[in-house]
Amino acid sequence: MSLKETPCLFEVDGKTLLGIVHTTDKPATKGLLIIVGGPQYRVGSHRQFVLLARDLAAQGIPVMRFDLRGMGDSEGNPTPLIDYNQEIAAATNSFQEHSPGLEKIILWGLCDGASAIALNAHKEPRCCGAIMLNPWVRSEQSWGKTRLKSYYLKRLFDPSLWQKVVKGKFSVGTSFLDFFSTAQSATRNKEATDHSQSTGAGIKIQTEEASGAPEPDHLAERMAGCLEKFQHPLLIILSGNDLIADEFRGLLKTQPNWRNLINCKRVSQHSLPAADHTFAASEWHHQVSLWTMQWIKLFDI
Repeated sequence: MSLKETPCLFEVDGKTLLGIVHTTDKPATKGLLIIVGGPQYRVGSHRQFVLLARDLAAQGIPVMRFDLRGMGDSEGNPTPLIDYNQEIAAATNSFQEHSPGLEKIILWGLCDGASAIALNAHKEPRCCGAIMLNPWVRSEQSWGKTRLKSYYLKRLFDPSLWQKVVKGKFSVGTSFLDFFSTAQSATRNKEATDHSQSTGAGIKIQTEEASGAPEPDHLAERMAGCLEKFQHPLLIILSGNDLIADEFRGLLKTQPNWRNLINCKRVSQHSLPAADHTFAASEWHHQVSLWTMQWIKLFDI
């Protein structure tokens, strides 16, 4: 099987974006579109997106990865997560032009790329499935609880901490202030927010006031509401050694809308206990690629 990587240019609202399409000489009706989140570009941390694209293309699954507006080699200003549908639609058009026979796409994203998928997948009629890795669901209260449980509690049993204490290299005052601030965040009641939500990349999600529809206060609630509209298979992959994944796990335990969603037959889950946030080690990357390929074949999507 001959593999081909083709650069492509396409426009969104008058701005030129750059993408790379991975194809084979075998026509395919479905392909994977990688959604890059945060202040990074189409290569990904540790070349993650490049390696994933090549793994899947070698199995006959065409892949496209691209730079969002204001990122990498693409023109324009950064896009709010809620408006990624413009990039997704334009990238899919270009993907189809460079991959003959392509009819449907599967969206794949990590962190706030996964959050963008949750918010926008239902808006793209050609999307037949989605894969979300370590979704970003940040709120002050849930982040505080996650740090208390997953960071401070573990630190108490970390021998290196007590070695620093004995050697006088541990800043008690600074650590206490940080702990106190975290505890305050964890115990603070849910407060009303304005109609914008900050993401990990510092990008704000703007409301759709013109629609006249009420907007949930928090990012996680909005994501769940949008995913309820997306009636297609969904795969969620979580790292075991990652606070962002831990925060998402906490969400599944506390929010009924997410519990109901995660228990749907169309939703599958995998967890990689030793993996960090970006699945940096080669064995973790290969496992993610394998799960992705198996899931696509299992659902025949």
